[in-house]
Amino acid sequence: MNTTYSKYRRSIECDIPITTQNMRGDQHLEAALMASQRLAAIVESSDDAIISKDLNSIIITWNRGAEKIFGYTAAEMVRSSIMRLIPADRQDEENQILGKIKRGESIEHFETLRQTKDGRLINVSVTASPIKDSTGKIVGVSKVARDVTERKQAEEAVRQSETRYRTLFETLIEGFCVIEMIFDAGGKPVDYRFLEINPAFEKQTGLHNAQGRLMRDIAPEHEAHWFDIYGKVALTGKSVHFENEAKALNRHFDVCAYRVGGPESRKVAVLFNDITERKRIEDELRVTHEKLRQLLAHSPAVIYTLKIEGQTITPAVVSDNIERLLGFTVEESSHYDWWVNNLHPEDRERVLSIAGQGCLQKSYSIEYRIRHKDGTYRWVEDNNRVVSDASEQKMAVGVWTDITVRKKLEEQFRQAQKMEGIGQLAGGVAHDFNNILAVIQMQSDLLKSGGGLSTDQSEFADEITATVQRASALTRQLLLFSRREVFQPRDLDLSDSITATAKMLKRILGENIEMQLRLASQPMFIHADAGMMDQVLLNLAVNARDAMPNGGQLVIETSGVEFDEFAASQSAQMRIGSFVRLSVSDSGCGISPEILPKIFEPFFTTKGVGKGTGLGLATVFGIVQQHQGWVNVYSELNHGTTVRIFLPRLAKNGGPKSSKPALTAIRGGNETILLAEDDPSLRASVRTALSQLGYRILEAPTGVKALEVWKQNRDEIRLLLTDLVMPDGMTGKDLARRVLQENPKMKIIYMSGYSAEVAGRDFPLKEGVNFLTKPFQAPKLAQTIRDTLDLSVQASATIA
Repeated sequence: MNTTYSKYRRSIECDIPITTQNMRGDQHLEAALMASQRLAAIVESSDDAIISKDLNSIIITWNRGAEKIFGYTAAEMVRSSIMRLIPADRQDEENQILGKIKRGESIEHFETLRQTKDGRLINVSVTASPIKDSTGKIVGVSKVARDVTERKQAEEAVRQSETRYRTLFETLIEGFCVIEMIFDAGGKPVDYRFLEINPAFEKQTGLHNAQGRLMRDIAPEHEAHWFDIYGKVALTGKSVHFENEAKALNRHFDVCAYRVGGPESRKVAVLFNDITERKRIEDELRVTHEKLRQLLAHSPAVIYTLKIEGQTITPAVVSDNIERLLGFTVEESSHYDWWVNNLHPEDRERVLSIAGQGCLQKSYSIEYRIRHKDGTYRWVEDNNRVVSDASEQKMAVGVWTDITVRKKLEEQFRQAQKMEGIGQLAGGVAHDFNNILAVIQMQSDLLKSGGGLSTDQSEFADEITATVQRASALTRQLLLFSRREVFQPRDLDLSDSITATAKMLKRILGENIEMQLRLASQPMFIHADAGMMDQVLLNLAVNARDAMPNGGQLVIETSGVEFDEFAASQSAQMRIGSFVRLSVSDSGCGISPEILPKIFEPFFTTKGVGKGTGLGLATVFGIVQQHQGWVNVYSELNHGTTVRIFLPRLAKNGGPKSSKPALTAIRGGNETILLAEDDPSLRASVRTALSQLGYRILEAPTGVKALEVWKQNRDEIRLLLTDLVMPDGMTGKDLARRVLQENPKMKIIYMSGYSAEVAGRDFPLKEGVNFLTKPFQAPKLAQTIRDTLDLSVQASATIA
């Protein structure tokens, strides 16, 4: 017998069934050769991988099935290690198999992973058995491997499918069960058994641990008619869908039942949807609907409907309370002409345009005046929406609400907001104006203290002092201003007005917003109410500030412009003539195109509750119109906003600027005083007066700078004279606190354009002791400083 035959014979472990009796030697050889050929053909044609290897895992034989499954040819694999096919994490498994083979054991249908030539991992089922020689010694291993990857994938798909369906079954919010109907001998349904139950069913019905049990054993009180319903489904195969009140459970269910299985099946699937809550809501809705009907009958809002057919609009229904709103009966007001004819003449064109387009499209909301039967007019808010009924017929449903009282309140609120803005402006103006008055007062006192004045000159100086006092009293009246303002126009230079207001605006804007003034070199005279112009600038600055929450740049410009006939024809607002243009530009978030047309509407605002009233720009618009001007707004989202105001310009030149009066000396002490004052003119006047009194003056324009001076000269300084309101984020109070922390004995005197009562709300101030109200006279300044320096440590100025 040849070697090939012996290998194949051993690899599949089968004996050749050839009878040797009465057979010659050549006949034995021929039979053996034929058996060998048949065996080789069987092995080579097998779709399974048939492999033999020695006990060192070296492959001896490799059939075509192995080539097909693993991708390697016999030439590549014979005499190489079978470990090429085995992933690294499976090699211990292969060694265990080899150990069993050496003990004479066989392995059948062992499923594992093997690696193909292209690197893929495939599932295989392996059968392995030992190869023995003629003496019975184990000399190798015979393996048959079958690719079961597709089968494994199919099994996994089935498993995942079962898992998904089971998950769906378990997580359904509807109760679901499968029951098997029980019939008596006469074919009458008498009970049913639960085969499958999901958690939602147990939760809804309260039937726990029911699977495999009969309904009568679980709930004997169960309604018997359900047996009949489910029995018919099981017998006929016709599904049913109904709502049922389960009285025993005090619940309402929407039930769907259908037969599962073939005609002979008596199994029924039942889907329960608990609609108890829906039923409760429906009952409440019925009660609410009745209440609403009663409420509508007595509502001040009038409900109306309009029938829309193509381009034709005809009234359909008007609620009975129309007579209470406008005095007309339903019969009198149930036609379109009545509404048109009773619109206010100034509103008619606008309202008809908006309402007509709104009804033919989708909706509108508009406010207008409509005539009462008594001849007066009422303000109404008309909200209209287009809807379709069941037959797709379009209908406009609207509501008229009487807003006459609200309109009056809006006007009152607008005035209140205007007064609030004027109050803010007055406070800033009063403070800055008092600084100016303080300079004038100091200069007047220096003139008088210098001596050498004639009688007339002395009287002139006294008149200056008296005038300063009257002006100071006027600024305090501004702080208490609360009456309704009368329109009081005068000729003024808009650039000068802006310059005077700029410092106050800087305080309102905050430190993170840079303000730039680009004012015309020539006077920009207009005939206007100064307070109202300040109100316009204040409102625009506040709006710009709110548009730049993270800081930015605000640019205020004035310029003169001329419009000829051609330019005026480009806009309905523009007119021929000479105008002053005020431009306020910010680098803020901008205004979207859909909002831009609404910004001047009263009470329209995009700010949150408590952040704005929606009256700021409406007030600006009204003031500009009152001054025979107009407003243009240019804005892009995330690219800022520019508001341009045009006001008629007067043909007038500015007068000469007044020069500063000379300073004179005043007698005084010799201590070192730290002076902190942001107004340079006032600081210079005080420095001159105190220097001539003999004091050594160290000055600083801000609290921050003053603190630096203090740190360098703390041993010499005996008194701090500081303004309360200063820039750079450090007030006079903050500066004093820092100084007193380092030297509690330091004497402090505060100055402010506000009174001691206003300025010292959070810590004690006493006029003439530790506080000076601007403007103050030089003698009072000298006396206060001298008295304060002479005070004992216990009487030194402190801050609570």
